[in-house]
Amino acid sequence: MAKIGRNDPCPCGSGLKYKKCHLGKKGEFISVPYYNHQMSGIKFDVSGNSLSLYERNMNLMEGIIDIFNLNSGKKWNEIKRGISRDHIKELYKLIAWLWPPDANMAELLPKPEDKLRAFYVGFMRPESVLNSVVRYSLYCDEILVTTPFLNPWTIRKENNPLVHPELYIGETLKWIMFLIQLSPWMHQKHVILIPDPGDFDYSLRKETWRMAEKRAKNFSEDDIIKDSNWDKYSEADFKRMWLATPSDVMREKLKASDPKLSDQDLDGLMEYIEKLKDQDPLFPTNPNEQGMFGLHTSQTGANLEMGLYISQLTGSYLYTDMPFRWKEISSVGDQNNERQNLWGPITKSFQQLDFKFLNKVDPTFANQVRQDGRLESLRNFLRKTWVSLSKAESDPMNSEKITALKDELTEEYHKAEADWKKIDADLLKWVTGSGGLGGVLAAGGMNWQIPALGFSLAAIGQLLGARYQRGRFKANVPLSVFVDLKNKK
Repeated sequence: MAKIGRNDPCPCGSGLKYKKCHLGKKGEFISVPYYNHQMSGIKFDVSGNSLSLYERNMNLMEGIIDIFNLNSGKKWNEIKRGISRDHIKELYKLIAWLWPPDANMAELLPKPEDKLRAFYVGFMRPESVLNSVVRYSLYCDEILVTTPFLNPWTIRKENNPLVHPELYIGETLKWIMFLIQLSPWMHQKHVILIPDPGDFDYSLRKETWRMAEKRAKNFSEDDIIKDSNWDKYSEADFKRMWLATPSDVMREKLKASDPKLSDQDLDGLMEYIEKLKDQDPLFPTNPNEQGMFGLHTSQTGANLEMGLYISQLTGSYLYTDMPFRWKEISSVGDQNNERQNLWGPITKSFQQLDFKFLNKVDPTFANQVRQDGRLESLRNFLRKTWVSLSKAESDPMNSEKITALKDELTEEYHKAEADWKKIDADLLKWVTGSGGLGGVLAAGGMNWQIPALGFSLAAIGQLLGARYQRGRFKANVPLSVFVDLKNKK
């Protein structure tokens, strides 16, 4: 074999440079050949099945940096002006390579263990997910987040990003900026991107969708629309779609709305609109792609059924800051009074406390706070409580143990208050000294809900039992957490 240059394409077929893929790694380039598969006219001779979940996430990050030339030293406005459909197609080729249809989810997804692991089931919007990660990262070990990118293997030709990449320019722009900001947490394994298991198991997807449709009859669209965040994000998307109107059409509409406008007035308005486009970090401004904002998706991540499936499979608990999703989660919590009364002192204590959260702060600062070990003592307590919940069947709790945990929570909370004062002082120094983004410490509720028999649906247990041995998944989800910054004392 000829010598492979550091900057040559890696022979494994990932599309990445050799130095950022298999350079320095032992063994063959592939472990599972993936021959004769066709995807929208693109042939994949090999797949990414030799990589672990962490390696796939790191390959995705490195791929984004390479494809969009993020190490060029250019400012973000310059980068987004150059993003074209060709870049989008290259990204989705990488995603298709990383996540082929025969990916072994049983081996890839994290297994239940004694970690304080949360699975985020809230608004799947870059702004929302990033804020949620920043706020909650100090209160857990790991946060699982479903990947925001659609898998090309599951999309019909008319909407497939490998066939019509121009449809995904706007959406992709939002998510690559989000992943850039999230990358420190991903590198340190505090945040783990996971794919939807339904992408690799059509019968699972079909069944969870059927269950969700049946359950949705108990809720109305107003339950979602009333959520203020939904309105806020919808307004932002509408504004971007309006800005994507071709300039000549926009000019005609402005003139029609006010016939008294002079040509000079119209020139000034059009110039102002162009500034709005340039100033919006999530609006694509490549002049060759103008007027093609593309598909817009409003996602809330995994639905409740898939959320339970993933949580039971990974030994995680459900975490959300979305009121509608919290209502859904609460609807499947067993309401047995005996266990509720047993854990009542703990849940009541959580409800009575005002916790502090990093809100809209520079992600770099938030990650540094985590790296400095702040709130480690409180995390240790939360982890111990979570493990006690997870093992309650084999090691039952009693009122004396619960009372001891309640008293320990009060003690750890007071310790955390001292840590928060230090974080507040550091945040002020960061903002004034480094020119970083602003932000505040926000008070809010961290509601721990612990139902009698956990959160579960019998049908989800059956789906898991048909696919995995009993020891591979949990019988239920013993805990769910709702963070609400509105809920202040």
